[in-house]
Amino acid sequence: MSSPRLTLAHDAAGAEEMLRMHRNMQEKLLEDWARLADVLKHNSRATSDILKRDDQVLDDAHTVIESNLDKLQHETGRLKDFSQVVKSGMFEK
Repeated sequence: MSSPRLTLAHDAAGAEEMLRMHRNMQEKLLEDWARLADVLKHNSRATSDILKRDDQVLDDAHTVIESNLDKLQHETGRLKDFSQVVKSGMFEK
């Protein structure tokens, strides 16, 4: 049989070992969480940059579309005028 003193020493050593293992696991988890937070921060910034560029592309496209619409409306008016001239027989031989 083991003496009570040896059993207590063994239990204390086992408890110390368990505490050390738990501390190591906590440190590892903390490192993992910190790494994941850095990745999330990086991805959030990258997403924000992409959205800003997309917003600029949309603004530029909107400007070009408005310009094209104005030109189309102008050319439509010219075609109507030309069509009226042709219908009136002005270009008949």
